[in-house]
Amino acid sequence: MVKLTRKKLTAQVSFDKAYARRYFQTDYYRAQALNDKSHEIIQRAKKRLQTSPKRSVTRLIAAWRYHASQALAVKSTKIGVAMRNIYVKERYRVQTNKDPRTHYYTKLISLVSNPMDTTLSL
Repeated sequence: MVKLTRKKLTAQVSFDKAYARRYFQTDYYRAQALNDKSHEIIQRAKKRLQTSPKRSVTRLIAAWRYHASQALAVKSTKIGVAMRNIYVKERYRVQTNKDPRTHYYTKLISLVSNPMDTTLSL
């Protein structure tokens, strides 16, 4: 069995209040004490000012879904109509033995890249 010996501290340190205030940061502890005192007031203010999160989040999600579905319907309809027009015109040109128009392909690329552009005419 090993016997441990305790060492005794031999230094004598005197407490100096001015030294402690100068070299130890106490702002955090002061702010924490102030926060502890006003915690109840802060919690009452939060409860008074808050909205029902479930209701507001549900409303926001429903509005987002509605607007997204409307935008998707408009976007897909415009693209579909334009592509159908290109197809019909090109099919007619092939049936009548005419050369296909190459500018339709550039319009098609611009249409697909910017589907909400209403200035594009075929």
